[in-house]
Amino acid sequence: MRALFRDRPLGWRATGYNVVVMLPLKFFERLSCMYQAQMMDPWWQEYDKKPGPRRALALFAGQYAYERQGRARSYPHAAYFAIDETPTLNGAKIWEAFRGELHGDRPNAKLNPLYHTGARCNCVCCVFAGDGGVEDIIEYAMRRNRCRSRA
Repeated sequence: MRALFRDRPLGWRATGYNVVVMLPLKFFERLSCMYQAQMMDPWWQEYDKKPGPRRALALFAGQYAYERQGRARSYPHAAYFAIDETPTLNGAKIWEAFRGELHGDRPNAKLNPLYHTGARCNCVCCVFAGDGGVEDIIEYAMRRNRCRSRA
């Protein structure tokens, strides 16, 4: 068996009949740079152009709120546009705009972070609400040293 894999590059290992590929950390480092450039930076650039509660909430919904197994691939983008295009940061109006973005698809309301049931419910608008409306959660986190600056 060793003779079979003698000429393989460093990082390959064989176990029984299955071949396990062990990739060096450099591969994941390069992959993370590509992921950041293609998937993260465009969203953050929109926030950096016009920071505020609306863009912070849209960034959270588009990048983080729907990261779970089994969610539809269209949900993050639909959530981003629903928040960005709704005139006020009202949970009920954002929920309706989100459903409109899905063009007839019916999301599971129990698992949806935008689902608004009433005052002080568990939707992201109510959870991030402060005294003057929805807080800019990114600015709040930076002020409390909970995340690094993007600069």
